[in-house]
Amino acid sequence: DIEVTYEGDTLIATKLTGEGNVPKGAVTFRADMSSKGVLGLVGSEPGHPADKIRGVLEANLDGMVSFGGEGQVAAAKFTMAQFVPGRLLLFREGFFGFLFLALGSLIMFEYIGDDSTGPAEQKGEEAKEGEDK
Repeated sequence: DIEVTYEGDTLIATKLTGEGNVPKGAVTFRADMSSKGVLGLVGSEPGHPADKIRGVLEANLDGMVSFGGEGQVAAAKFTMAQFVPGRLLLFREGFFGFLFLALGSLIMFEYIGDDSTGPAEQKGEEAKEGEDK
């Protein structure tokens, strides 16, 4: 589970539950949602890994928009924590995801509550290519 908040035009996702690598209360990802942060429709930016995403989410790619961002990764017990390049992906139907580019790992969330700024629940499935986080 995560909580979504904003600092200006930056969306910040903070963990409500922890796990072995990134603990409760730590930022799990952030994205620039200003007009300069918009990367466009998925697949339209040079070098975008749309083929990786397409294999898992073929039915939801139409109209999906991505924003530049950073996701936090760490070794066990939150050692060697660092932010790596990623993409915030906005889907239709109240779902969003974050793609960790270097890992080829996608986490999915669903909006809960009356507005899009409230907490979000992890959708549960992680599409992954490559090594474990």
